Amino acid sequence: MVYNGVPSRGCYLCRSRKIKCDETKPFCNHCRKSKRQCPGYPVVTDTHTRPYTDVRRPGKKKGAGIHDGSSSDDDDEYLGKCWVTHAMQRVSVSPPMDSTIKIPLSDAASCHFLSKWVLLPPEGTNRGLYGFLLPLQKKAAQGSPFYLAFKACSLSSLSRQGLDPAIQRQAASYYVKALAATSSALSRPSVATSDATLATVLLLALYEIQSATTRGGYGWGSHIAGSMQLMNSRSWKKLNSEVGMGLFVAILLGMLTGTTAPANADWWGKGTFKDKYAVVGLHLGTKSTELRNELNSLLDLKCAALEDLDKVSALMKRAQAFEEQCRAWPENLPDYFRSYVAAWVNDVPENLAEAQALPGPVHGYKGPWVAGVCNVVRNARLIFNILVVRCLAIMHQRTDIQILPEYLAASQSCAELIRETIPCVPYYLGWFKNRTSLLSALPSFACGDNGMENNLSAFSIMFPLITIKNLDFATEEQRAWASGRVDYIGHHFGLRAAIFAGQSDEMAPSTKLALDYESRSAKQWRRQTAAPVAEPSTSDFPQGTSHVGLASVPDHHNGLDNLGPLAAPTEIHTHRRV
Repeated sequence: MVYNGVPSRGCYLCRSRKIKCDETKPFCNHCRKSKRQCPGYPVVTDTHTRPYTDVRRPGKKKGAGIHDGSSSDDDDEYLGKCWVTHAMQRVSVSPPMDSTIKIPLSDAASCHFLSKWVLLPPEGTNRGLYGFLLPLQKKAAQGSPFYLAFKACSLSSLSRQGLDPAIQRQAASYYVKALAATSSALSRPSVATSDATLATVLLLALYEIQSATTRGGYGWGSHIAGSMQLMNSRSWKKLNSEVGMGLFVAILLGMLTGTTAPANADWWGKGTFKDKYAVVGLHLGTKSTELRNELNSLLDLKCAALEDLDKVSALMKRAQAFEEQCRAWPENLPDYFRSYVAAWVNDVPENLAEAQALPGPVHGYKGPWVAGVCNVVRNARLIFNILVVRCLAIMHQRTDIQILPEYLAASQSCAELIRETIPCVPYYLGWFKNRTSLLSALPSFACGDNGMENNLSAFSIMFPLITIKNLDFATEEQRAWASGRVDYIGHHFGLRAAIFAGQSDEMAPSTKLALDYESRSAKQWRRQTAAPVAEPSTSDFPQGTSHVGLASVPDHHNGLDNLGPLAAPTEIHTHRRV
């Protein structure tokens, strides 16, 4: 397309894709046919105006008081000019952006946010995510909780691109207003369970993922927990609509990355999905969260009896059974759910922290939604294996658990899972952005023309990478590479939650075993045993190790503990960062 001095009247998306727009109002047919949200048309004047090459913020009047955090018209105009300047600097190919075209900041922010988070499902399926935002956005009234939360997320998403920090401050202003408006909406029962209110809470969680601070690195978790409570209070009939089912799936996937389990986890895995394979995979994910919280509850009893210790043994057996189901889940999957080797990397990276992929295969998928469900099952397997190790340490006080067959099986399973996860990571982090010919299918997002580099996929792989970074069963090379990928998610994709979550150096399961040993229930179980074992002093161990074996209950009939012969007291040393 040759620039002839006449500004184009096409929509912003067609101009960015360098295709001719049919200029249908209010939304062009190209965007509608490609299932993208049309961002609208520019306002073109008859005369050329000065390019925004020297943008200055409007000065404050003398005597003006402290800024109250609200967005004035002058601030909106200034931030809009900042966006135009940034967009002009990023365009390095012809045709150049004409100075008469003013892209509204709100439109640019909305399109950027939708292109990174809203995955459109293939026709005839519900394998999409956050698609419910599109119809709710069109109906949202200005000043409503949804409108304020959407503005906060959109501006926050755009500010991650290195624009003026004032845009992030404006996003924070909208976020504070959205919190107040949502709190007011939740006080009205008729409004609290509506689709718009539930979607607003999810938007607040996305804002925390993008703009987390040192004090609120896990602030998104509280919003996810709140959305779960709202979902529990809603009628099942609301799942019959596309928006209702979309909200259900989004909350379910968000729950699986957190630490809070729903009050009744069974029905969370039995939604009316069109994909039966996803039902099984997501249900296994809910069970991993449920068992983890059940074990934590058993270790925090006010009056723990020996009968409660038997529940720990039963929980371990359930975790082993679910781990076997996770292992067998991929065996009967259809072709569209299976990963495939899309490329092979032979070069050994000089810097593991900056390597996009490790030597070996690079796997591809038929879409981010399918990849996300597979990721949920792998993460559930890791949780089940860690639960098995924790239960072993609770039940065996005088036995080195590292020589038990259950421990060896769990450690080998974790090592196998790490080798399966590493080839999939490049798919989630945009490695195929410039290698789309290697993929059999490309995802479709609500805005933009290349969805291979999106925040949705980056967030879904963030927690498995954090787990690998802090996993005792991973090698030093695997941990260094996973740590670099977590930093990449935080800085390249702008998900600040990854930056603060990646700063944790608590090793798993070592740190958990030490905490379990000092738990309220474990201390009571040790006091109730007939032959209590003296706790060794920490000075008996070399620096960099920790004693994490827990007191078990000896069997007075045959000298055996619950899972094997009672060996001599053995010091258990596990890896821990110093």
